[in-house]
Amino acid sequence: MHIRLLPLLSASLLLGGCFTLEPFQENLDRLYGKPSSAVVAALGYPDSTSEVGDEVVYQYGNSGSSTTFMSQTDYNTGAISMTPYTVGYSCNLKIIIDNGFVRHWEYRGDYTGCEPYMERLNSYFSK
Repeated sequence: MHIRLLPLLSASLLLGGCFTLEPFQENLDRLYGKPSSAVVAALGYPDSTSEVGDEVVYQYGNSGSSTTFMSQTDYNTGAISMTPYTVGYSCNLKIIIDNGFVRHWEYRGDYTGCEPYMERLNSYFSK
């Protein structure tokens, strides 16, 4: 049995080019120098906080998975079947506060995982 993966790979490459985290990074940059209250107004209360020296780290996290289907063609019989596969997503965002103001940020994640935070920042800065 041969599985036709070219359309799936082509679609993922095309979609991968459509979604970028650059606007998310630009909005995170816009938080620099703002008071910690602006972070809470923009993103909501953090999932956790920790103190590192004089700095406070606001930590936000989102993760999960979704199941979608991929079509497969059996070229011997001509049958087309749909096979489920699971895709994971995650985002771990840290905002570093020093003396009450944003001094640094970092994140690790993908578009789907970080999307809720992107939407919140877009909403905050569009006011």
